Amino acid sequence: MIAIAVDDEFLALEDFEDTCREVGITDEIIKFNNPLDALSYTATNKVDIAFLDIEMPVIKGIELARRIKAINRNVRIIFATSYGNYALEAFGVDAVDYVMKPYEPEDIKKAYEKAFREWAKGTEYEEITDKLAALYAELEPYTFATDYYNETVRTV
Repeated sequence: MIAIAVDDEFLALEDFEDTCREVGITDEIIKFNNPLDALSYTATNKVDIAFLDIEMPVIKGIELARRIKAINRNVRIIFATSYGNYALEAFGVDAVDYVMKPYEPEDIKKAYEKAFREWAKGTEYEEITDKLAALYAELEPYTFATDYYNETVRTV
């Protein structure tokens, strides 16, 4: 899985990365201190999880989440912020979790595991949908023949 972390405070990003390593999160984490750079990256690269701060200059985390979801609705959003008053709005953009700073390493681990479970379910759903579409494509000629036969029988 590929994750991005977006926070306008460079030290917060470094602390976040250290926390992830401490709890055993070994997936690639790409850090951005400019939300517009993160948005641009998301538009051209695969991203599975986004850890977002909320209070940032240029674009707030909630709006960033909306735009990321518009690019790829399957990105799992986790907010890591010092502001508790945005929680309702955060879940309105389909956030997986909302972690308050200063957080404990276990908070990040739980949020990540929750996002991973949702991501895995979504991936399984996509795989099943793809398999069903392929099966349907294989059966389509038979469906046509059955429809033709039934129509012919009814008109005779």
